[in-house]
Amino acid sequence: MTLAISGLPPGMTGRLLVALHAAREGGTAPALLRSLAPLGTRILVLDQTAEHAIAAAAAETGAEAIPLVTPLRRPAAWALALELARERRAAFLLVVEDAVRIEAEAVRLLAAAMAGEPRLAVLALARIPATRGEPVTYRVRWDLETVSLDRDPVLPHRDCALLDADFCESDVALLRVSPLTEIGGFDEAFGDLFADADLGFRLRVAGWGSASVPGAQARTTGLAAPDLGQPSREEDRALFARRHLGYGITLDDGLPGCLPSWLGGEGLADLLHRHGLVRASGLPLPRVLAADRSLITGVDTDVFSPFGPRETRPDGPSFLWMSPRGGRGGFGLVQKAWRACRAAGGRGS
Repeated sequence: MTLAISGLPPGMTGRLLVALHAAREGGTAPALLRSLAPLGTRILVLDQTAEHAIAAAAAETGAEAIPLVTPLRRPAAWALALELARERRAAFLLVVEDAVRIEAEAVRLLAAAMAGEPRLAVLALARIPATRGEPVTYRVRWDLETVSLDRDPVLPHRDCALLDADFCESDVALLRVSPLTEIGGFDEAFGDLFADADLGFRLRVAGWGSASVPGAQARTTGLAAPDLGQPSREEDRALFARRHLGYGITLDDGLPGCLPSWLGGEGLADLLHRHGLVRASGLPLPRVLAADRSLITGVDTDVFSPFGPRETRPDGPSFLWMSPRGGRGGFGLVQKAWRACRAAGGRGS
């Protein structure tokens, strides 16, 4: 790929806006301004600290400082940044919190990956932790059975250039403006990480992907964000579950949440649980339809396969029928369940 003088792909030169959220006293915003200046792109500083060092670095690098009279949590800051990106006709938005350190080269790697994948909406990178002895993490992931989020320290392939992710953590992320505008952007009702998961879930429903570039890295500092009334973890979990989970067909085999012995194959069972296709958590997940015990159905949400650098998997609805007794009539069962699901208001096409 031919790169411009800034090192950005030609299609991104002049179309990228950088938004730094200066939320912490003594944060990394001044250092970030100087390290990202070689990109030669527009930089905004959403400043809620009023520190002289930030104003001096902004003046030195030609960045635009926007004072925030009311302090904002991360989802609200990125909602404002997305609005400013649209006003400035930017097609791409790099968001960076002042609790990390990142170099221009990492941004160039993100930009090149984004330019090569037109259905990517959000890109993140690997994180080197502030605490010695903790592992590097390559992506974040969800477990929809327990409605929990965590960070993944495992890299499936050493030569993996683009790693599929359930969603992306937005302390550092490259965003494509149009799909985020299409789905309504960041939801400020969530705390920081669940707001990212909510965004990733809605993007997948709309047919857009999220991924991580393992070769690009940021260093975390461990600086805590100011206490601005984050929702509790349980509040986030309950809200996420109410909004997103339980809209498909679940398995009813006598014991709710238990996979029958005839299903077999731990890999398949793990996949079904992980993507929330079996109702096993104590959260109030709505049930649309109790399926016949021979039918499991769900949505395959992988866009960039974690099993290889470039292999892709279908991103549309996927239906799996398995018979414990090997009989026929599977298509009839699928039709029967699908009609019932549509009549009950289930989503799909």
